[in-house]
Amino acid sequence: MVLLVVIAISTILIVRTYRHPSRIHIVEAMTMDMSTMTPPIGAVPVAIETVKKRDLRSQVTYTGTIKGYHEQVISSRVMGLVESIGVYPGDRVGKGQLLAQLQASELSAQREQAEKGVQMARSEERMAYNQVSQMNAEYQGALLKIQELEKTILADEADLRYWKERIEREKKLLASGIIGQEAYEEALASYQSSEARYQGSLKRIKIQKTEQNLRRASLKEAKNRVHYSQGQILQNKALLKEKQVMESYRRLTALLDGVVTERLVSPGTVVYPSTPLLKIATIHEVRLQFKV
Repeated sequence: MVLLVVIAISTILIVRTYRHPSRIHIVEAMTMDMSTMTPPIGAVPVAIETVKKRDLRSQVTYTGTIKGYHEQVISSRVMGLVESIGVYPGDRVGKGQLLAQLQASELSAQREQAEKGVQMARSEERMAYNQVSQMNAEYQGALLKIQELEKTILADEADLRYWKERIEREKKLLASGIIGQEAYEEALASYQSSEARYQGSLKRIKIQKTEQNLRRASLKEAKNRVHYSQGQILQNKALLKEKQVMESYRRLTALLDGVVTERLVSPGTVVYPSTPLLKIATIHEVRLQFKV
């Protein structure tokens, strides 16, 4: 009997010790004053609602990122040192606005060298034109001298024919005794002088034609120099334009209106071709990215 009492008391103690705070005994529930009731420790409040028939709607929540509809990465096209970056994330920029500038002394040196090449080619062209003008004047002078010599040769040739006929008559007259030896020798001297003048004119015109050929060759060479120098000018101009374009890559500008979203480098950084410096995005239209 004592054992049963001990077991009963132990059971009551165990139940009271390990019972959940929100649970109460049926006897306690019957004797509880509802007006002064306070929720037991650990109790969860609940709501009561009338059951109704309606459609069941499901809703799912995802985490996403809002980005500009268009994005542009401003990258370097040449190697250089970042000299300045005038914008920061959140700054609004306009199309064509200067964003950053690189320092590339090698590109400037190449551009200056190309400019000197154009100047030298133009100087050579002017010298070649002057030489053409000089050679052309000498060539035209040689032509005039040849024309004058040709007229002289025609006159000398006519004079020589006259004295040839004259000396033949003088020979006959001398043989028949009509004229004396002295008159014949005078006619012979005139004939010989005429022939010498004619041969001298032939030699001079031969020399003049040789000089004319030399002047023609020099004129042709001078014209070739003009053409060569003009080709050099075009070549150096193309090289200068290329160097100017390369040097213009030192200035990085915005290609669209938008907002700077990222600044990837700082002034003093050495960058290489295709190195990203900034990111720009449009905000008048945006897109939402999320993973499902």
